[in-house]
Amino acid sequence: MKWRDVGILALIVIVLGGYVYYSNNREVEPEELPVPTPPPADQQPISLFPPVTPAEVTWLEVRYSGGITETVITRDEAGQWAQTIPDPEPLISTTVDSQVGQLLTLTSRRTLAADANPLSAYGLEEPTAEIVLVIAGADGSSVRHTLHIG
Repeated sequence: MKWRDVGILALIVIVLGGYVYYSNNREVEPEELPVPTPPPADQQPISLFPPVTPAEVTWLEVRYSGGITETVITRDEAGQWAQTIPDPEPLISTTVDSQVGQLLTLTSRRTLAADANPLSAYGLEEPTAEIVLVIAGADGSSVRHTLHIG
């Protein structure tokens, strides 16, 4: 190997090392986010969904941001769950009912005023995922509930 080649390689290593050192040690200015308003200390947990049973849920949809994955699970008239998107497949209804039951018991620790607390203060401006539940009413109507997950 020639000394000229060794010198060129040494110069390349020094330049790359300098770049890595500079990029790891430079000061990054933090992005200014709104500061969340603290909730009252005496606030009680609030249920995220109305008091219903898993049998009243007819539709479950999970969407991830960026359109990566979308899963839709529906209940037929016989009460059996089936996945319709991405691939139609029957599911074990007791397992889905158990998971839906867990979703229905979710509570919030605090409620935030929309005007005083912008979604960006909590990283929810663009949620990572959304869970949609459709709950059948006694009169035949249905109500759609969406849970945004940051």
